[in-house]
Amino acid sequence: MKEISKKIELSLEDIKKYSLANAYEGKVYLSVVCVLFLIFIMIAAPEVLGSFIWLIFFIVVIQLVLPVVLIFNSKKMYKESAFIKKAAVYLIDEEKITVTYDDKSCLNIIKWSEVKKVNFFEEYVLIFINSIQCFVIPLRYFSIEELNTLREIVFVNEKFKKQILKSEKKKARSIYIALIAFIIFVIIALFYMLMKFNLIF
Repeated sequence: MKEISKKIELSLEDIKKYSLANAYEGKVYLSVVCVLFLIFIMIAAPEVLGSFIWLIFFIVVIQLVLPVVLIFNSKKMYKESAFIKKAAVYLIDEEKITVTYDDKSCLNIIKWSEVKKVNFFEEYVLIFINSIQCFVIPLRYFSIEELNTLREIVFVNEKFKKQILKSEKKKARSIYIALIAFIIFVIIALFYMLMKFNLIF
């Protein structure tokens, strides 16, 4: 049976990055498409811009305020919770996750059948016990070989394998959609500018 053991200690930076990554999952590329659309409206049809002014204001406010709120809450949570700061040893095998804290104050044994979902990010893996609580595991603690072993352990459960592969395909599809939207935007914008300056006969 495959298993992997790691001692992990979360930093404030870990908590901030986790909050931002989890909040913006799958939304970044949609925001790109929305911004490109609004830019095109500003260029091609400034006379109807007033109809979109509140939408523009709302998007800008959300994009600027949300990260600030998330970072503030992360700092507050990290400062007030002694539990988050505790170093813990994660023993992960094909049947369960065992978390033992250095001060022996708590021992968690979670079977994979009790896990709701698993999300792999560029810097973290999140193992959700329910819709709110999750184990945040920074991938900087793992070598490439250990990370592959971790994925293999998670993929033993067919439910998580399908879920993770579907999530990765969705992220890749979002990137393609944003890229295609950007290319279309550039083509239309160039065509419009050529038309405006009578460069197309």
